[in-house]
Amino acid sequence: MRRALKDRVIAVLVMISLVIACAPGADKEPEHTYKERTSDKPQVKTLRPQKGSRFSTITVPGIINYNTNNLQSISSRVSGRVERLYIRYNYQQVSKGQKLMDIYSPDLVNAQQELLFLKKSGDITLMEAAKRKLRLLGATNQQIRSLLGTGKVDYTFSIYSPYSGYVADVQSTGGTPQGSGFAGTALISESGGGDEGMGGMGSSPSDNSNQVPTVNSNTPVLIREGQYVSAGQKLFGLASMNSVWAEFFVSPAQLKEFKNGTSLEIEDAADSSNKVKATVSLIQPYYKESSSFSLVRAVIDNPGREWKVGQLLNVTKGKSKIEGNWLPREAVFETGTRYVVFENHDGTFKPRFIAIKGKSGDWINVGDELGTDTEVAANAWFLADSESFIK
Repeated sequence: MRRALKDRVIAVLVMISLVIACAPGADKEPEHTYKERTSDKPQVKTLRPQKGSRFSTITVPGIINYNTNNLQSISSRVSGRVERLYIRYNYQQVSKGQKLMDIYSPDLVNAQQELLFLKKSGDITLMEAAKRKLRLLGATNQQIRSLLGTGKVDYTFSIYSPYSGYVADVQSTGGTPQGSGFAGTALISESGGGDEGMGGMGSSPSDNSNQVPTVNSNTPVLIREGQYVSAGQKLFGLASMNSVWAEFFVSPAQLKEFKNGTSLEIEDAADSSNKVKATVSLIQPYYKESSSFSLVRAVIDNPGREWKVGQLLNVTKGKSKIEGNWLPREAVFETGTRYVVFENHDGTFKPRFIAIKGKSGDWINVGDELGTDTEVAANAWFLADSESFIK
């Protein structure tokens, strides 16, 4: 019985296999569904240079430097020996009328003796002449009155400062564009003024030179106690800050925007609320190490001493109209000192170095480097890879 059941099962399986083999399309391979692949390459937008005009505002960094026209000299009117020195070092603050030194001078001693002799003689005319002589030698009215009151010759006379300021034994560097040289000589001084008597001993303005002096800080003055000086010899230099210079450098491309008398807005780099208006007073060209540039200077009145020497500035020139071919900033790739655009050649973008003519806000003037029919990538930064393939 079991054998008969087994035979029936085998027969059923054989019949099922035959039915499947005879079914339509049984000899075809199974079908697969394929999805069409689309390119994931982004579409690069292009644009062309726009010919037209833009309004540009130029801002350049600058620095405050002292005005060499305000350097004053204090000279000796008599020859003699420095007995005592009250000024010790550079940058020492000096006030108008402050005692600078005591000096022994035979000329002053003789002039005092003459005045006392004429006093005894009672000749008023000759006495006035003797007083005038003492004043010319640097004596003050107070010193003359003291001499007549005591009747004693003073063998040491004091020299007083006719100005307020800071001591500056300066030496001109000359030859190099040091004006603000962005070295920032930290010389701060007070206002100057005239005075009579010994304080005005041959005092005179310094040489009106455009060379910027170098003042060594924390160094002693050149005059020493016990030193002999001659008539007319310079004893000290004093610097005043009644006015200062705002100085900055511009490139040849920017120079055409700056002329004598051009209005400027000068702003403290650390405090934007501290601003002042000024005009260009000097443009001095320089050529150094194969580079040409120009020093531009403006004079700032500084009676309140708000502006300090060495103070950093932002100097802005007002809006000016510029003609050119313009591209947005994002269409020009900056490599540091060079500029690149990606030019479209039938869908292929090739880098091209260009020389720009200037910038105005979010626009770059490419000048004649590109024609108005040249297509470039709208976003050059998007095409520049991280490997910096531009060479």
